[in-house]
Amino acid sequence: MKKNIITVLFFTFFVAVSSFALDSAQVYTKNGGKALIVKDYQTALKNYQNALRFDSNNFEAIKNLGVIYSATGDQKKAKEYFLRAYQINKKSPFLCNNLGVIYSNEGNKTKAIEYYQQAIKLDTASALYYGNLGMEYLEINQINNALKALYKADKLMPDNRMVIYSIGNCYATAKDYDSAEVYYERCVKAGIKTDKLFYFLGTVKKNLNKTDEAIDYFQKALQINPNYQECHQDLGLAYLSQKKYDQAIKEFKQTFQHDKKFYRGMISLGVAYSLNGQYQQSDSVMKSLFAIDSSLGFQMLNILKEKYSSPQSSPQK
Repeated sequence: MKKNIITVLFFTFFVAVSSFALDSAQVYTKNGGKALIVKDYQTALKNYQNALRFDSNNFEAIKNLGVIYSATGDQKKAKEYFLRAYQINKKSPFLCNNLGVIYSNEGNKTKAIEYYQQAIKLDTASALYYGNLGMEYLEINQINNALKALYKADKLMPDNRMVIYSIGNCYATAKDYDSAEVYYERCVKAGIKTDKLFYFLGTVKKNLNKTDEAIDYFQKALQINPNYQECHQDLGLAYLSQKKYDQAIKEFKQTFQHDKKFYRGMISLGVAYSLNGQYQQSDSVMKSLFAIDSSLGFQMLNILKEKYSSPQSSPQK
């Protein structure tokens, strides 16, 4: 009888301790959540760590520690906690999406796509998950798969900036310039004003032989980023196609101001000098190119031969 009493007392004590531990874990988890909402990451971190002292499998604490480490830049720790949380609950689309982001940043595209697909299976109404999947497919040049996912995201969340921008990139990559133009212009209407968007739109306009519009967008891009080499290069080529040699020369000079190895700019500069009748300057550029690498000098010679034998053609990039 005495033994039974001891057992009952021990069980009662164990239940009480367990109940206290769970209550404490819940309190810390709740406080961590409040701190996380206002992005007080240090306070949230301490509370979630304390929650795990009382409940080592507290899903919310483990998951949100992954969120905190991701937000503060420690992706290794973030991955550790997200995977730990995933082992507790594999049906969390939030976790699958975040693991997709982690693997994407690591360059593991296969794993990233796998987790994004899992997230979509668990939540078919999330534009974010479809968008992330589409952008991942775009990065590995699977344009058809990318467009399927991005169209779905656009339907769920119309005019989302990243989605319509990515659709434009898909079409530009596929050289469907008419469609790319439509989506890039939607980006402009949506209020996106970045040097890359303006440059890409300028490139599309140039490929559609809308040279004046292309020049306008290249100039807008350079207003934002005056050191944009590729943009100076393409703007110079656009001027060259219009026989505006002085403007072309000015742009080509800018291409290698910050990168002396931007040889395409030097080649185009030499061609522009020659077409503008500045043969001494053209010869000087050619000598410099041959001194660097004879193949560069021959590239310039070949472009000049093509230009002089076919006056309507433009120098090639």
